[in-house]
This record gives sequence, C-alpha cells and structure tokens, in this order.
Amino acid sequence: QQRRYQEGIRRGEKKRGGKKTQTYPRGKVVYYYSQAKTRHTTYPDGVQVFEFESSQQVERHFPDGMKEIAFPDGTLKYIYPDGEEESIFADGTVQRGRP
Repeated sequence: QQRRYQEGIRRGEKKRGGKKTQTYPRGKVVYYYSQAKTRHTTYPDGVQVFEFESSQQVERHFPDGMKEIAFPDGTLKYIYPDGEEESIFADGTVQRGRP
C-alpha cells in the first residue's frame, strides 16, 4: 500500500503476522513488532536503532560493531567492537572495563 504525504514523499507499508514494515524513499526501513512492542529502524549507512517500548531503552548498533545503549535513567552504555564497555551514569560517573 502506497501513501502520499503533504511533502510528496511516498512510503510503502506492509503488515504481516504482528510485524509492520514501513519503507521510506531514501532507504530507511522501520519494522514494528507488535507482540514485543519493539521498533527496529535501519538506515542506508548501516546504523540500526532498536526502541523497546516496555523498558524505554534505545540501542544504536553501528556497522563497525559498536553499540550505544541509552537507559531511561539517563545512563549511557557503549560496547566497543573489541569487547570493552564504558558506562556513563546520570551523575557523571564513568565505569570502564570488560564483562
């Protein structure tokens, strides 16, 4: 199903088995999984964003393997391709190490 919006942008939308997919003209694709209440957005540059409705956690996965996780309490966690992890807590405390 195609829809035309005011800006003249077209996007395709599909629904199948609890999964809704929206495809945008510039390559962004958004998947919404209704049972898990999770949105997964992929961008043409390879970045993937996962938004978890129940926990309000947002994860960004980068093509080089790095992950950035934002927690609702303001904590940011980075997981680097070499396995090192860094957490920055809301109060500014930084914790680094390997799991």
